Amino acid sequence: MRFGGHQTFFIREGWLHKGLKLLIEDVDRDEKLLTHEISADYLGVGKNMAMAIRHWLVATGLAEHELNEKGKSQKNLLPTSLGRIIWKNDPYFAEESTWWIMHINLVHSAEYAYTWNWFFNHFNFERFDRSICVELLERKVTLSKAVRASRSTLDRDALCMFGSYARSIPAQNKDPEESIECPFSELGLINYYRTTGYYQVNKDIKNIDFSVFMYSISLIFSTDNAEFIDIPFYDLVRVDNSPGKIFQLSNEALFELLVSFEAESDGDLKIRGLAGERQIVVKNRSSEEWMVHLYQTIEEGVPV
Repeated sequence: MRFGGHQTFFIREGWLHKGLKLLIEDVDRDEKLLTHEISADYLGVGKNMAMAIRHWLVATGLAEHELNEKGKSQKNLLPTSLGRIIWKNDPYFAEESTWWIMHINLVHSAEYAYTWNWFFNHFNFERFDRSICVELLERKVTLSKAVRASRSTLDRDALCMFGSYARSIPAQNKDPEESIECPFSELGLINYYRTTGYYQVNKDIKNIDFSVFMYSISLIFSTDNAEFIDIPFYDLVRVDNSPGKIFQLSNEALFELLVSFEAESDGDLKIRGLAGERQIVVKNRSSEEWMVHLYQTIEEGVPV
């Protein structure tokens, strides 16, 4: 459980591309530039921003720490299989689906993005101000006794998270060249009402591709010994890191999304049973297989 590895900087446009590019190229170098003491110069950003980029590469699942012979983490970073798949198919992070994958991985990353994991899984307010969120987060961290974190540290972490996702309503009139926004804000998960200072979670249906949805399912429900997996509908909304929590969907919005997927999935997803006893039957593939499927369908111009 860590806080503040982002140095208060949310992900900015182009950061993951820059970091992943250097990381991929580092594999063939004796000297690792991404973790070099002057990595900021290679990335073209400030020193603290370079530290933030390294943090986000790990937190989003694009990179992992190299292990020594005893299995302990080292400073050097290596690209993950996910990082390589994205570098091959969407190196500039131009696809919205790629950002949904990054979001899913962040919510799963309790070690590097605990506030994200806690908020999407356990914070149940739909309309709130930041103070109540920080208060409940502080209570959770105190009770866990896993790590010490001051109120100001948690407040900065929450501020970074909301800065990542929240869309201002009404929109601020900014010069596009001076506007700094995180690509996560385009996912439509959280709104920020500037006149009241309140945030509101969007529980409505969202623009989520089928392969992205299945990627999220595969991370928690996949098994090695079956062609299809049966999942109770309510597990999709109440289990930690389930689609209902990660995508912040109401029961109605989730079911509507499943119905649309059933019609388009060519048998990879089926709905069985009646209300209260519904089961979702899904094709059993690994998360990497769903990633490959995602980019294949995007390249072919087929709805996913």
